[in-house]
Amino acid sequence: MKNRLAGALAASLVVLLAAGCAARQEGTATPADAWQQAAQSALDDALRTTGIPGGAITVTHGDTTWTGVAGLADVASGRKVSVDDRFAYRSITKSYTVTAILQLVDEGRLSLDDPVSKYVDGVPEGDRITLRDLARMRSGLPNYSATPAFQDALRIDLTRDWTDAEILQAAFSEPNDFAPDERYEYSNTNTILLGEVLQKVTGKPWYEVVQEAILTPRGLSTATYPDSDPIPSPLAEPYQAAGEGQDPELIPAIPANSLSAAGGFAGTIRDLGRWARILGTGELLAEKTAEQRTSEASLSPTTDDPNSPFYDAYGMGMGEIDGWIGHTGNGLGYQALAMYDPATGDSVAIVLNGTGDDHDAPAHLFQKLLPALS
Repeated sequence: MKNRLAGALAASLVVLLAAGCAARQEGTATPADAWQQAAQSALDDALRTTGIPGGAITVTHGDTTWTGVAGLADVASGRKVSVDDRFAYRSITKSYTVTAILQLVDEGRLSLDDPVSKYVDGVPEGDRITLRDLARMRSGLPNYSATPAFQDALRIDLTRDWTDAEILQAAFSEPNDFAPDERYEYSNTNTILLGEVLQKVTGKPWYEVVQEAILTPRGLSTATYPDSDPIPSPLAEPYQAAGEGQDPELIPAIPANSLSAAGGFAGTIRDLGRWARILGTGELLAEKTAEQRTSEASLSPTTDDPNSPFYDAYGMGMGEIDGWIGHTGNGLGYQALAMYDPATGDSVAIVLNGTGDDHDAPAHLFQKLLPALS
């Protein structure tokens, strides 16, 4: 049973790096209107159909920010999800890492056209792969979390600690999938390398750079990179869901350093909602850089990669779904989404404490909500 579960959970990492209910109004209390009811209903339905124990959603629509929770943070104890529970953000971490890279671009400390070999030794085709290629998922480097070396190691011990050097060794053990900038392919290896670039340029670990340049200035106090430690309490426990009407299975909590700059952050629904707006508005970047990040030239259709997370297009640490921009995350017991609508200023963030057959559950929940916000 342990090996079977480990194998299933290891496979779910490839797409990473995804009871009772209550609602809460932030700001002036007003009766819940149709869009709030639609958001709560969409969350409730997603938990029911997927078998995921619990989750939370926060929506800013017009001048109102509303947050709803549903289900269980801990099945064994029956503890319900609260707005203070922490969830792993998984691949939404990529949006923080790439934002920090773009801040260094604004400071003139690096260029997106620099080859990665300028900062990191030993990268196959590193003299041809640019930082822009890494940020846009167009490097051709294999996804480390899908390699036999990484998968085999997880089957032996899901909870082992990893260094970035070990992660990159697993990635580089396989040949590149295609020539640099030939096409789009979602690969966690790209963002691991960008984390290495952050450390090379600043002399600090990538997560300290993100903390100092993004989290602390914007008061995102619950967003943390726990490294080899557990996610701080209160925690929504991670589960593998078996589908509607089936009991979910509690799974081991993997260390954040197995995901590193590609998926290691965790935090509350409130801080993820705030990040959705910060990321979407581009307020941490120079206007020219923010515009470049969301331009048609930057965003690539995702049709080249059948294993890509659900996006219409993907750019520099940011994806697009139905005109909204942001990021999603999935893997090993958690799924999340943070999206912003440039046309209206609305934002949506979602966290779930389960993975299962639907690797894009937050995106599907999000799409069900959109008619109520239009």
